[in-house]
Amino acid sequence: MRHTQGAVTLIMAAIAALGPTASTAASAASAASAHPARIRVTATIPVGHLPFGVAASTRTDMIYVANFHSRTVSVISGRTNRVVATIPVAL
Repeated sequence: MRHTQGAVTLIMAAIAALGPTASTAASAASAASAHPARIRVTATIPVGHLPFGVAASTRTDMIYVANFHSRTVSVISGRTNRVVATIPVAL
């Protein structure tokens, strides 16, 4: 249970940093059920070990990935599809 709580904390921290423009994997999944033809893989971007959650900002075009085993958050530019920062997160 301790690992699960830590991962949730990482995800919530990333989402809180984004404010109201954040989008979670759950909301993306519900959107995918509405328009499955619009969802497709456009890039495969290596991040940390055991990526656990995703948040995105349409305002800044940045994507945040919580990496459970790495204890980091990968920051990805939506314009370049590259990791621009890796932020260590203490549990």
